[in-house]
Amino acid sequence: MYDPIGAFERMRDFFVAYLDTAFKIRAATVADARRELLATAGRMCAEPMIEPVLRYRSTPYRLEHLVDHEDVLEGFSREARLAFVELVASGLFDGEAVSGQPWKRRPQYRPFEHQAKMLKRGVRVGHPGIVTSGTGSGKTESFLLPIFAQITREAVNWPKPSAPLGAEDWWRSETRDFRPARATESPERPKALRALV
Repeated sequence: MYDPIGAFERMRDFFVAYLDTAFKIRAATVADARRELLATAGRMCAEPMIEPVLRYRSTPYRLEHLVDHEDVLEGFSREARLAFVELVASGLFDGEAVSGQPWKRRPQYRPFEHQAKMLKRGVRVGHPGIVTSGTGSGKTESFLLPIFAQITREAVNWPKPSAPLGAEDWWRSETRDFRPARATESPERPKALRALV
């Protein structure tokens, strides 16, 4: 926003104009007094406060860099790194479709440095981390990236289900008998809680 003070004044003036229209006062002197009172700081609006927010530093690379470089996702197979990048570009980060690459989607933006540091730290066993940063800096992504990376690393080795997804939808069945929700999954797939948010 190039003119935050002007924007504040225009919004205030629009609201005062609405009051003049919706609650018309015939006496011009009284209408002027009301207009002046409403324009006074502390009556209808506080004085505008401006808080500059510095830009957060981005990494020099995009997340698809991780597919061919093991520096951040240490110990991940190339297949797991590729699946992770595509997963993240499918909703956590804005992604775009690409062709002619081993990945089908790539994130449009480079992650912030604190996100990349948390990803590298969070995928290592016994290395918890804390991110404190301003509103809109991507703290949510900072804790979700390591969770998604770990789940993706496991998932690329999981055997395929024995039936199509949705075959075990208990809410579509008329029977009241208990059935395991993951009955179509292979018994080799470890059943465990991966993350609690």
